[in-house]
Amino acid sequence: MLLDAGGGGNIESTESEDDSCGDGFYVRKDQLLTRYVEDGSPKWCWDEFEDAPIDHSAPRVLSMERLGSRGTVNAYVDGRFQASLQASNDQYILGGDDIGTAIRLHDRGDHAENGYVYHASIQKVGVKRARGSFTRTFRTDRPVEWKRLEVVGETPTETGIETRFRRPGDDHSWHSSPEDVPVSAAITVEVALETDRPRRTPRIHELRMSYDST
Repeated sequence: MLLDAGGGGNIESTESEDDSCGDGFYVRKDQLLTRYVEDGSPKWCWDEFEDAPIDHSAPRVLSMERLGSRGTVNAYVDGRFQASLQASNDQYILGGDDIGTAIRLHDRGDHAENGYVYHASIQKVGVKRARGSFTRTFRTDRPVEWKRLEVVGETPTETGIETRFRRPGDDHSWHSSPEDVPVSAAITVEVALETDRPRRTPRIHELRMSYDST
């Protein structure tokens, strides 16, 4: 498997553009690539980087993750998603638990490539959870009946926002609705952001809590 961020500008190619598996690969694009053998012939699966060719004028952090339980391999540049291989799209994903790494500076032309690799590492992190959460506490100057939370933001397809509520100090008394929280001068809201898409997450601009005076 190859995380190819080598540029490739001014390289001519007669390969046809293809976003799945096949005999060749599109050499003019930075890409995430796997190579395997089928019936004695080499085959390729790949996905282009979103904003190829990559700018080589400054150091960058390149990373690749394999999510075995999901059959997915993702590539990132400076923490920004770039490309994805997915077994669900009939793209080839490496199996097994043993992974090694190799780094190569190369040039397809007549001159050696100049560059630096500062650091390389592999880390097994266990289960990746596509979920993050935060809490916010609303306060009033007197006890009130809490009514409704309005979330101002966006939830793209395959993303979502979940909320739950409690009175501060009631650590084990979470409620699905603010109306279930006892009358109080404060309410804590936990907001959980979820996504099934490596490129998109929910966005929250503002939280508004309404209440009735007792």
